[in-house]
Amino acid sequence: MARILVIDDDPQLLRMLGIMLERSGHERILVTSGREGVDHAVRNPPDLAVVDIMMPDMSGHDVVREIRANPATVDVPILILTARTQSVDREAALACGADDFVAKPVTPQELSDKITEMLDRPAKKARGRVITLLSLRGGVGVTTIATNLASALRLQLGPNITLVDLSPNSGHVALQLKIQPQRTWLRLLQQPDLNSDLVRSLLTNHSVGLNLLAAPVAPTMNASLTEGQVAAIASILSDGAEYVIIDAPPTLSAMCVGALRASDLVLLVLTPDVASVQTAAGTLHALVELGISGKRIHLLLNHPASQPGLSKQAVEHGLRRTVTFSVPFDAYQPRALAQGKPLALEDTVSPLPDAVRKIATALVKPI
Repeated sequence: MARILVIDDDPQLLRMLGIMLERSGHERILVTSGREGVDHAVRNPPDLAVVDIMMPDMSGHDVVREIRANPATVDVPILILTARTQSVDREAALACGADDFVAKPVTPQELSDKITEMLDRPAKKARGRVITLLSLRGGVGVTTIATNLASALRLQLGPNITLVDLSPNSGHVALQLKIQPQRTWLRLLQQPDLNSDLVRSLLTNHSVGLNLLAAPVAPTMNASLTEGQVAAIASILSDGAEYVIIDAPPTLSAMCVGALRASDLVLLVLTPDVASVQTAAGTLHALVELGISGKRIHLLLNHPASQPGLSKQAVEHGLRRTVTFSVPFDAYQPRALAQGKPLALEDTVSPLPDAVRKIATALVKPI
């Protein structure tokens, strides 16, 4: 007998599932809201959770992410049950951390068989955390922070760190790592079904062991992955990895939205100036409309110029949010860009790598 947690706001479906689980000899916990379901899971982790996507208080994707983010429930098998049946919906469900997907309508027998199958599966290694760095205003240092953060995590945790450059217009991550990639995600554009072997075959390995899924070296017309493809890439790369760091494009394109929805954490990068703060405010509003939970969003205040600009307190007052991380100006950064060696990979003690290493340490202990 297993303890099955079912989270769905449809009372008729809950009743049907309750009867089916009881007849199968399982203990059932039936809840009608996402928040209540997460609380139940954390207090007394179930053997399996069945989660609906469309719920009024929080989406099923966010429910799955919160269950995965808690050490007590990180390994709980999760089955997504939803009326959404497109392939992109399945990819999104798996990208957020679910183990399987069943489309409504479903018969009691079909669901019972799927639950039995999932309970019989051997336990698998927890997926790595997906962290997306974003700014809708260019020139704030997103690529520099992403590259150094991935490098710092690589040195702290080992080789299972992957960096993804989603720039559609000549990505600069490879340039900052002094890599000339022979393969980029451009090869995925004409692939309707992505699989692990295909995606992993496009990774370029840096000399320190960091894996890179590179962007096209030159700007390409209409070079854009779908939201579902990005979700699938994040899911594939996080399987067995420690961290996947995504350098998101500076626009709310399908690629960017796919990365955001697949992420466990979003670092919104801004600089201490009025225009950047204004853009960040609009971005925060857009993320809420996209259903990105506020708990997953953290502000990172970067100082790419020597001028001090707005104070941290002024930025926090303007955005009505706390700045979680700050990266000070570093006079060594231009040299690092010219040499193609991130400061986080050097032994030199200077402001940027010191700050990024602290961020990496904080991320290893989930926020």
